[in-house]
Amino acid sequence: MTKVLSRGVLVPATTFTLGVVVTVLITDYLERHDPVLFCLAGVLLILVLLVGLTVQVLRSSDKGMDKIHSEIARLISRGGLDVEYVEDGKTGQSYVRATQLIRSAKHSITFVDMWEPFENYQTGTPERVAARHEFYEAIVKQVEDHRGDREMFHRRIVQVPQEFETKPVPFALDPYFHQYLTTIAGLTREAYKACNLRLTLVHVLKTHFIMVDRRHIVIPLLTTDQSSNRQIRHGALFFDDREGNLFKCFREIYRAIDAHARPLTESMLNADPVV
Repeated sequence: MTKVLSRGVLVPATTFTLGVVVTVLITDYLERHDPVLFCLAGVLLILVLLVGLTVQVLRSSDKGMDKIHSEIARLISRGGLDVEYVEDGKTGQSYVRATQLIRSAKHSITFVDMWEPFENYQTGTPERVAARHEFYEAIVKQVEDHRGDREMFHRRIVQVPQEFETKPVPFALDPYFHQYLTTIAGLTREAYKACNLRLTLVHVLKTHFIMVDRRHIVIPLLTTDQSSNRQIRHGALFFDDREGNLFKCFREIYRAIDAHARPLTESMLNADPVV
């Protein structure tokens, strides 16, 4: 299990995280023209390439993979960062785990989504469908409990394809998500200090992630079945960022995306989609 986790999850997670940092630094450099940021991005890009090359060279060697796993574990431990991959399986375990995190949140929950008009959002085993439903219900319950907060508790930015620049987004294709968005949009009117909901076209990074209490980060692993126009969720990576370094990176990504976003209102959610 350890070897499979190293090859299939930890190494991709490491390169993904470094890649995200590079993206943010390059974006920041383009805005500020700071040569230090550009050099740092270059160093991290080299690290990404080195990790990938090392994996290719040692892929056939169990001893080599054990060494990589040991080194990654050491670096993660030193950096105050734990990572775990939770596979969905038939019961939607990554949703179950994420729901537990949402329910335990004390200070804030932040979401960035990339939503596309796929069909069959509600497919899967009854357990998986129920787990997804409970996930959104847990978010709404937390927002209702924190509606009197003076600081922002709930943030969500929904990124959508460029084609929806001039026409309504057909969120109704995803009933649970649509109901959640409609409820949250209503709550933002009376709890605007504690809750916001925003929409943007894809400008910065085509990604999904959740941040909970400035410590926990969840990144779902998704693929697309083009033949059936269906999005498939395989599981999620759960990061426990004790030092807050990864959180700071994702917070900057959120801010970069938010710079292009606008409020997502009830009227926008209830608009008839263009056929």
